[in-house]
Amino acid sequence: MSLLVLVFGLAAAWVRGMPILGTLVGGSANWLLVSLVLFVAIALLVPLVFLPHGRAFEAALADADARGQVTPELSAAFGDPAVERARLAEATGLVVVIALMVLKPF
Repeated sequence: MSLLVLVFGLAAAWVRGMPILGTLVGGSANWLLVSLVLFVAIALLVPLVFLPHGRAFEAALADADARGQVTPELSAAFGDPAVERARLAEATGLVVVIALMVLKPF
């Protein structure tokens, strides 16, 4: 779905004549470029953080399920600091992108 959001957002910007690259092409819509960079950065969290750590979580969950108890590995996977930081970055990026889209500060 996020790919569709990106495609339709870029199409809407193009239809409205907004320069996607901002001042790099002489426009003033730098907020659009910054939003795109943040969007891509957030999207990169999926293959770089969420998928690999999700596989580790699945393995810990399968082991805990086979044992019938919560294992230390599963507890550690639940509190994985890399995933927590990635979720915080994701939420922060989302708020910043929305603020850029609404406020258009530059």
